[in-house]
Amino acid sequence: MRHLMGIAALIVVLLSGLAGCTIVDSATVMVGPQRAAIDASQVKIYRTPPAKYEEIALITAKAGHDFKDDQSLMNSAIQRLKEDAAKLGANGVLLQDVNSRTRGFAATGGGDGYNDVSGVAIFVP
Repeated sequence: MRHLMGIAALIVVLLSGLAGCTIVDSATVMVGPQRAAIDASQVKIYRTPPAKYEEIALITAKAGHDFKDDQSLMNSAIQRLKEDAAKLGANGVLLQDVNSRTRGFAATGGGDGYNDVSGVAIFVP
């Protein structure tokens, strides 16, 4: 019985390690005046510049994890961009660069990877 409990505990520890948390990091460089913070759900992502906008900051975000797929990592990085932009009062992010890297492990079918995105936090009147 003690042996089975030890095996069960080991399985829980291993699964916890696989689930892990996504590591998200970001950086901001102010290039214009900051505005009052807004909710991140109000921040829109732009691939092409809107007709009129004001630049607030250059922002980057990176998300990494050993066992998450590229789409999950990209979603985490984009969400961090939106959160950082919202703190500055930006209601948009003009994407500039998107990078993805994955290195697989044959034994697990997974791998480590990260996605990083950068853009300009903007205010669209």
